[in-house]
Amino acid sequence: MSISERLKRIENSLLIPVYRKRGPVLVSGRGCWVRDIDGREYLDVTSGFGVAILGHSHPLIIEAISSQIEKLITCHSSFYCEARAEFLEAISKRLPSELNSFLLTNSGAEAVEASLKLARKYTGRKKIVAFVRGYHGKTLGALSATWNPKYRKGFEPLVEGFLHLPYGNLERVESFLRENAEDVASIIVEPIQGEGGINVPPPGFLKGLRELADQFNVLLIVDEIQTGLMRTGTFLASEQENVVPDILLLGKGLGGGLPIGFLASRKDVGEKMGIGGHTSTMAGNPVVCASGKALLEALSKEVSSSRIESSSKLFFENLTRIAESSNFIREVRGKGLMIGIECRKPVGNLLKIMEEKGVLALNAGINVVRFLPPLIINRDEILKVCETLEESVKLVEEA
Repeated sequence: MSISERLKRIENSLLIPVYRKRGPVLVSGRGCWVRDIDGREYLDVTSGFGVAILGHSHPLIIEAISSQIEKLITCHSSFYCEARAEFLEAISKRLPSELNSFLLTNSGAEAVEASLKLARKYTGRKKIVAFVRGYHGKTLGALSATWNPKYRKGFEPLVEGFLHLPYGNLERVESFLRENAEDVASIIVEPIQGEGGINVPPPGFLKGLRELADQFNVLLIVDEIQTGLMRTGTFLASEQENVVPDILLLGKGLGGGLPIGFLASRKDVGEKMGIGGHTSTMAGNPVVCASGKALLEALSKEVSSSRIESSSKLFFENLTRIAESSNFIREVRGKGLMIGIECRKPVGNLLKIMEEKGVLALNAGINVVRFLPPLIINRDEILKVCETLEESVKLVEEA
């Protein structure tokens, strides 16, 4: 039995099978590339589901983690901590000044949970407006905000009070609030839906939600766990419509590759949570905070809006050309380096062929290929991704 087979057997025999496993046994990564245990390299445009936002093993992040590990590995948030304070100060400089009350968590889903609790406590109301095809995580409260019936089935009853309205339809939101606002605590929304298919709403949708939230006195929670940190060309996707939410959620790449979730709110909202309202033994871990601070520093030095725009343009030009000559691809959509390719059939086989050719990509639902490359991806790497997709599509069409 090979080492690869032995390791796969261990995971398959001991882990509860909640993940659909893929082929490679990954052992190392650098930049946009990862290597498996057999020495094969892959161009990774999954970036660990958006986590390796500056690529794998970034030297500044490695240095920060190594330095912090030698000083202090853990520090409960009931104690003050140098690394935590420095991280909070660093991120405060990147956010709208109105969002000046923060909560650290261990994951994006936990940040969602905290936001739902906070909205209910602040308003004293129970109903939450979410959206069809929205995704906010799989813990019980987050799952209640998540639309996909596939994820919800078997876990009912979920948390009561959640309603899913059509994404991008301001008229439906307004109509619902007109009848029910006195019972609604918040609206929770992704600026672009990620897991739901890389769905981009009509221009003005987020701004319209902000206006409706103000008009009907409900909180607006903007989930930027996937869209934040320059992914769509600005630090926050909501900046592009000059929208400041009442509660902002970040995660994924913010920890520099380590587990993190982050909530920012107006101070009057955040203070309502109260002592003990949402705590965690590991949240605000000093190693994660040191890594997060290094991530923010590196992001400001290495990634600009113009760089994202240039990379995005190259991607979309080539993907559009491929789509125009293919019967398999229906549409290319997205913004910045958050890209979806909707296909006319399920994409599982296409992703497998791309993997065999050395490119790792994601799905977003059954028939959408999703690219979330590290933001440092270069021209040659983008062209390789597109060339591999084109070759793989042809093989699928010929099958």
